[in-house]
Amino acid sequence: MIFEEESYKKLDERDFLWKYLDFHKFIDLTSNKTLHFSRLDQFKDPFEGATRKAIYDINIANTPPTNPALEDTFGKGFLENQKSINQKTVSDNKKEIEKSQKSQFVNCWVKRDRESMAMWDLYSNSDSIAIVIKGLKFIENLQKSIKIQAELLPKNYFNVGSVFYDKINPPDYFDKTDKPNRLNSFKKDICFSHEEEYRLVISSPTSMIENNPKFHKINLYESFFDDITIICHPKMQDWKFKNIECLCEKFHIKPPRKSKIELNF
Repeated sequence: MIFEEESYKKLDERDFLWKYLDFHKFIDLTSNKTLHFSRLDQFKDPFEGATRKAIYDINIANTPPTNPALEDTFGKGFLENQKSINQKTVSDNKKEIEKSQKSQFVNCWVKRDRESMAMWDLYSNSDSIAIVIKGLKFIENLQKSIKIQAELLPKNYFNVGSVFYDKINPPDYFDKTDKPNRLNSFKKDICFSHEEEYRLVISSPTSMIENNPKFHKINLYESFFDDITIICHPKMQDWKFKNIECLCEKFHIKPPRKSKIELNF
């Protein structure tokens, strides 16, 4: 499997990566020592992994633009040409999006220096756990681990990088600013920018999509659990925190700590 880090907002030694897990996902992580990569068509956002052009054409077909100023921006006849984009175009683009989604698998992290109450609320409950790790060290060790496993998905690519947030859906017809050259799985609409997401992405050739599973699991490198800090939800009850302590002891993982977010005076 070929490994590459995207050039947009590359990690440095100061960056930390966070993952917020419910209790069952934490059990899976600690017992199986694997990272779970979900196929993009399993995500809630139906436009995950879609090209700008596909989203652009679908939006135009469903709601053709009428603003006369677009003629000045794109040239005379632009509005009339957009009206010719029909439902066949929508159907064709949806098929292309589906092919793209079924060829990409994603493991999601949050890139920030401190824990986030918003992320706790979005992706977990009071029984949940967050793990935090130095981003650069994690990616470097993961890359070494993948290189050692020469037989691991040999026809696939492994890309890592920060998500680029932009006005994608609906598109901003007047936006002509330069965009970083990104794989489709590293682009999301600006409405998701609060996530500050850093992604690990496995991509397969589209010729393989009919045989692709709904997820992949990648073995973690040996020192992963020495590198992480385990943090329990700010609202976790003390007896549940002790259960997490016991669990970590059973799997020979350093003990968790309580969240530093104080919700009560």
